[in-house]
Amino acid sequence: MVFAPVKKTVTAKKESRAIKAAPAKKTEKKVKAAKASPAKKAKKKPKATKAGPVKKVSKPTKKKFVGKKITNMASVVELIQASAEGISTSELKGKTGLLQRQIWSIVNRASKEGKIQKTKRGLYSAPVAVEAGPEKKTG
Repeated sequence: MVFAPVKKTVTAKKESRAIKAAPAKKTEKKVKAAKASPAKKAKKKPKATKAGPVKKVSKPTKKKFVGKKITNMASVVELIQASAEGISTSELKGKTGLLQRQIWSIVNRASKEGKIQKTKRGLYSAPVAVEAGPEKKTG
């Protein structure tokens, strides 16, 4: 027996898709309105405000400074002269709130001007007053 190949055909059912209708084109074009003249435009009314007391605006004025201005140098020199044994730069830094570099600069200038003297490294005190005694005659 010879078998002949049997061909089976399978047909798939195609479902029909619903096709959306294309939007209808407008054949009528809107007629653009002619530009309205400024006279026809409605004017905006100002907003109503409450009537209240009128505040007077004063101009800022400069305040006159009365007294001397205390500089950083003056405050550092004052602290140094107030200390009996002398004061270090780290103590000055804590009391004044200045930076180490600022204190060094101030101390250097004040020592050159003779307002303070260096007693040790990093320790400063008030200058020692030199008493003027009788002069010796050389002959």
